[in-house]
Amino acid sequence: EVSKSPSIVPLAHDMFWREYKLVEEKIIMGNKSIDDVLQIAESNVQNSLDKALKYYEYVNKRLNE
Repeated sequence: EVSKSPSIVPLAHDMFWREYKLVEEKIIMGNKSIDDVLQIAESNVQNSLDKALKYYEYVNKRLNE
């Protein structure tokens, strides 16, 4: 109802799956605690999503001028 984007693909889709695979590898290797690894991955995905949303908002604004 409130979406402005015609796209149904999440803006941070690629970053999510990259981070998912990295988390899996780091947990298997046992380099860091699971909570630490997940927190870093969440932060990376959120940063990517925030950047993508800013870009989307910029483009949307320019197209509507």
